[in-house]
Amino acid sequence: MSHIIQSFSYSCLSFYFFLIGAKGVQAACSTTSRVPPFRSVQPHQNVLLEELHLEVSQLQIQLEWLQKRSLDLQQRMAQSEKQLYQVRVLQEEQEALKKQIQELKDPESLLKDAKKKFGLKQFSEAIGDFQRYLKLKNIKMPQEAQFLLARCYDEMKNYREAIPHYKRYLKLKNIKMPQEAQFLLARCYDEMKNYREAIPHYNEFLIKYPNSRRIPTIMYQIALIFERSNRKNEAQGFFKNLIQQYPQSKEAEWARKKLAQKLKPTNSVRSKL
Repeated sequence: MSHIIQSFSYSCLSFYFFLIGAKGVQAACSTTSRVPPFRSVQPHQNVLLEELHLEVSQLQIQLEWLQKRSLDLQQRMAQSEKQLYQVRVLQEEQEALKKQIQELKDPESLLKDAKKKFGLKQFSEAIGDFQRYLKLKNIKMPQEAQFLLARCYDEMKNYREAIPHYKRYLKLKNIKMPQEAQFLLARCYDEMKNYREAIPHYNEFLIKYPNSRRIPTIMYQIALIFERSNRKNEAQGFFKNLIQQYPQSKEAEWARKKLAQKLKPTNSVRSKL
């Protein structure tokens, strides 16, 4: 009997422990059901990647739009600069036209500006003004403009251009500085070492203006040309005539020194005048 009771007790205990174990398993299962399974994380990552791809695509679209916009702005800026340049050119042309109209109305103002530039030694600018003035009609002072135009070239040591303007000046009527023009014309040939032309023009000055203060200078220059050309007898004759006719001149003093040197060859092209 006791054996049966003991077996029954064992059976009850086993059932009891079975029930407890079942509840524990159930509780464990309910707890683990709250945690997402591992395989459920992968779809979530795919969603994030898709969102990132979408954002990148949108940024690329925006970048392309900005690049296109930048190119468009650059083209517009280039067009604007071109238009500004055209505007400046038109403004300069308008100013030039206004100046031409003013010159036609008052040509003497142009001559005044040219003379001012000449006085400031702005010879290149003065040449343009003198040339425009001489092309105008009914001008009052073509002689002065022609002479100063030649002087501009002379001062710039452009003797080849100065020569025809001096000649043109000498052909005009009522000129005020014929002696100066004749002397400067001969000197231009002298500076160019064109002695065949220089000597005749110096001699022409001696014939036309025998009482000029420049006579000693011209006689000395002619003697120097003969000396440089190895024509010593002619050079000596001019030096002696210079000393005899103008003994107190500085050129006579230079001539005495030359004769004292027995007319040694010289490399000097110009003397100090």
